[in-house]
Amino acid sequence: MFKFFKQKRWFLWAWVGSFLILSSLWMQVKIDVKINEWFGQFYDMIQKALSAPNSITIEEYWASLLSFITLAGIYVAVYVVIKYFTSHFLFRWRTAMVEWYHSVYDRALKLKVQLKGFRKIQLNFHVLWSH
Repeated sequence: MFKFFKQKRWFLWAWVGSFLILSSLWMQVKIDVKINEWFGQFYDMIQKALSAPNSITIEEYWASLLSFITLAGIYVAVYVVIKYFTSHFLFRWRTAMVEWYHSVYDRALKLKVQLKGFRKIQLNFHVLWSH
């Protein structure tokens, strides 16, 4: 599994890709926190408007909605880009794992053939000595 991070061929994908994915997660969490704060401010503003008519202006209301649209737009854009990048990252990771597996499998197959021959010798020996 860690060959992906150790091989020169996959170095940029492994380390830079991991950094990008983790950084984007951090950024998405920060945006989530900002959206949470926005909900608190927005509903406070609505409560204020309902308790005292004309206490907020329509410009304040639209500015608040615009700030949410901006945050949501950034979140969606980051999500789409990172989802696409993560798909490519995982494809490279799987490719590296398959290449490693094939190298190990070829050696294991040779060993299996050798063990099969040894097993035949054991069975022949057993049959010879059991009579």
